[in-house]
Amino acid sequence: MLNSYKAYIFDVDGTILDTAPCILNSITKTLKWCNVDFSPSQITSNLIGPKIGEIVDMLGIKVDTIQKDNIVKTFRMIYDENPIEKTRFYPQMQSLLRELQKKEVKFFIATNKPLYPLKKLLNHFSLNCFEEIYTPDKYIGKTMTKAEMIAEILKNNNLTPETTLFIGDTQGDYEASSMNNCPFAFASWGYAKDKDELCKKAKEILN
Repeated sequence: MLNSYKAYIFDVDGTILDTAPCILNSITKTLKWCNVDFSPSQITSNLIGPKIGEIVDMLGIKVDTIQKDNIVKTFRMIYDENPIEKTRFYPQMQSLLRELQKKEVKFFIATNKPLYPLKKLLNHFSLNCFEEIYTPDKYIGKTMTKAEMIAEILKNNNLTPETTLFIGDTQGDYEASSMNNCPFAFASWGYAKDKDELCKKAKEILN
């Protein structure tokens, strides 16, 4: 069934690439640099996916707007400098992309990762098979949600939801695909906390 779709939209973190080691290391460096009180045990893969400002809230860090902005800027500086360190291309995804590329289908990306580090990663891993890449900062002065990215991909490419599979690894990915009536494929190797629940909801399960 997986190869029966005409287009495929991919999340990145936890789906195509295992970016957790680099991201978590950058979060730790950022919090230390900004003299934030935190426990190293808090820095787990559950933090992967949300924007850094949301991660600060998830960690229960009490800071004012200026301090949070500083944390966000510091993280972007640290992570964007070298997002490739310790990042790996999931072998399951390598095999899947090779298989799907034999068909006449279209590939897209919809991710919460900003464009600058994403381009570095795609270039490093020679991932040049995507028609369009959607990130929160794709447009100047406008921040896009993942659901909005999927909607725009469908609209701009004359795709029907039922023939477009969204592949992701979290509850947020499932919700974004559901808002657009797209079937969802769960990349079970990713960072989801609720894997059993997502297996029940997903149209396809990737192992």
